[in-house]
Amino acid sequence: MDISAFFSEPLFPNSFLSATGGQVITFLLAVAALMITWYLFMSRVFPWYFEHEEIELSNQKKVRRIFRWTILLSVILAALLSLDLDQTLPLNESYSIELSTLLIMLIVWQLARVANMLFSRVLLQKYYTRRDEKKTQKALVQQDALPKATRLIQYIVYVVAVLLIMNASGVNPTIYDIQYKDTDIPLRLSNIISAFLVILVARLISWSLVHLFLYRYYQRKEINIGSQHAINQLLQYVIYVFAFFIALDRMGVNLTLVWAGAGALLIGVGIGLQQTVSDFFSGLLLLFERSVEVGDVLEMEALVGTVKKIGLRSSQIQTRENITVIVPNSKLTSDKVINWSHFDNRARFSISVGVAFGSDTKLVKSLLIKVANSHKHVIKNPPPFVRFTDFGDSALQFELHFWSREFIRIEDVKSDLRFEVDQVFRENNITIPFPQRDVWMQKE
Repeated sequence: MDISAFFSEPLFPNSFLSATGGQVITFLLAVAALMITWYLFMSRVFPWYFEHEEIELSNQKKVRRIFRWTILLSVILAALLSLDLDQTLPLNESYSIELSTLLIMLIVWQLARVANMLFSRVLLQKYYTRRDEKKTQKALVQQDALPKATRLIQYIVYVVAVLLIMNASGVNPTIYDIQYKDTDIPLRLSNIISAFLVILVARLISWSLVHLFLYRYYQRKEINIGSQHAINQLLQYVIYVFAFFIALDRMGVNLTLVWAGAGALLIGVGIGLQQTVSDFFSGLLLLFERSVEVGDVLEMEALVGTVKKIGLRSSQIQTRENITVIVPNSKLTSDKVINWSHFDNRARFSISVGVAFGSDTKLVKSLLIKVANSHKHVIKNPPPFVRFTDFGDSALQFELHFWSREFIRIEDVKSDLRFEVDQVFRENNITIPFPQRDVWMQKE
């Protein structure tokens, strides 16, 4: 038997199968490789991985089913390519697609589904389950971080799949022709999708740096919430700026034109939007200087509240009444702002009380200190103290000074103390007088 003829001449010349012996051997080797891959994954890799990662049974079955379909489609693709069985499918008068290309598109989509299952629904869920077991309040963790990250990875996986399918099928229509120096620069659909992918990857990088790496650093160094927010925001701004220019480049935009027009644009923006620009740079100043941080309790213009977010243009402050107030950043940098918790998370407060003349002042002092020490929101160190402030017209005036961390609910704490002071004074026969006046009437 001529070996060269076996590998080069058709085995069945009078049938639809015109494959040579070499093509048949190639197909059999491809099928053997796919079967070995199927066996290793189904009997070795998946059982070990599912048991190690504690994957739910429903997810296990779904991953196995998708993988079986992928192997089956790969066998069919190997047969088409190895045995010259590929066919062209006409879709319309101007476009047709090969059957092998259609199978490649289906395989890419199936692999995208597997990647989505393994990454977004398994790895992230496992990571957050473990982290929530030992999470402390010293790190800034958003409650909805897991759903956001899951959706983000899903978007990236499927956008990459769409780009691969477009590349395999050759479908890449032109959306718009950009005119530049008598040259037409076509803006294709793949350019827009690639730019969108760049933004998604930038968001994923930002999320990963904050939640996977900086989180442990924050816990280890015990960095406060405000500093965490400032670092996270600055990091996101830097990443998004780079991603924006890369996305423009992927869309075919000449960055030289962007830099050339940036100066004139900034001048126009600065003149037309002076207040907005001032707020923008004030926001950057707050993030760098950290004179006001997320979690600080501020008092400004009779407004007392907790800083919930510092954005580029404005900040959000939640008041004692649970009302969110939007404050321009320039107000926080130029106006007088009292930061109750900037250097310390405690402050001194006081309540005033008057007692009748003739009362035992030492007893009054001891009772006031006892009331303060009995309240759960009054700090024991530094200890509360009483100040005898004045001999009033109708009463002896005292002030009870105490330290507390309840900045937002401090008025409730003061109210509780006043209720308790009134009670203990009644029990010890100490009178809180009311103003008295002597009125002399002269008859003419």
